[in-house]
Amino acid sequence: MSTDTEYQHNQRCYGTAWAPATRVPRPPEDWAHHAASARMYDRLLGGSDNYASDRAVLADLSEDDFERLRTAARINLEHNSAVVTRLADEGFTQFLDLGCGYPSPWQPARDVDETALTLIPVPRVVYVDIDPHAVAHRRMRCENEKVVRIVQGDLARMDTLLRSAQVSGALDLTRPVAVLAHDVLPWLSDADAAKSMRILREWAPPGSALSITHACDLGPTRPSMLTPPARDKAALTYLTRDKEVIREYAGGWPMLEPGLVPTARWDRESPLPEEMWHASGAYAGVAIKPAASAAEARGA
Repeated sequence: MSTDTEYQHNQRCYGTAWAPATRVPRPPEDWAHHAASARMYDRLLGGSDNYASDRAVLADLSEDDFERLRTAARINLEHNSAVVTRLADEGFTQFLDLGCGYPSPWQPARDVDETALTLIPVPRVVYVDIDPHAVAHRRMRCENEKVVRIVQGDLARMDTLLRSAQVSGALDLTRPVAVLAHDVLPWLSDADAAKSMRILREWAPPGSALSITHACDLGPTRPSMLTPPARDKAALTYLTRDKEVIREYAGGWPMLEPGLVPTARWDRESPLPEEMWHASGAYAGVAIKPAASAAEARGA
């Protein structure tokens, strides 16, 4: 099914002018009784956009593990601003935030568009999430449609998502795009994560940035503790992965300093001492797509 036809199919299903960019499952009537990754994350961050079903999954964690994951989630959220700031300094003005979730419920951290607007006169930010309620909250909070585009789409259908008018039509693909894949790949299967990142790397214009954060057990901070309850209580995929697997998602693109490191170490301004880097519970890195060689430009 072509991108345009898929979008039109979604419009018919939803009965609205606005529709998801890819096929996504319609929420069941009792949707609040089914845990969702975006709402679980909101719960970890101390937000109010979560329900008993989301809290039930996290209730399987010990109090210590819950607090460690809360700290890791906050470090990841603050990392958004650090990455946007660094990439704005590098000249990036376009940002594609994949798996954006709900607007930040934790006030010390700012959303991508809020950070970008303090650094760039007219940035362009495209938020993507599969959760219709996260998308709805983003749309309600959107105050500047010239800066922000909010898209519902499935990252497991990355080709359709990226080719859609809602994404590619909102970005200038003659210039580099900064793509943020922050704490979203653990929610995809091994096959979907690898395939989606490959498609994304092929789509991105030369000079684009791919910023990844990915859950990984580091010392006492063990995000893998969330895997069994997410699977058994919510039928959700949540997978931690080793550093080398995470590195493969960048496809060999060269990384900005300091490379692929615990998330709190990546930010040069982070106040977290070295002995506490394990609190990140994740690795972070930003890779830059090399410019095409002359032979590639000629199609040789």
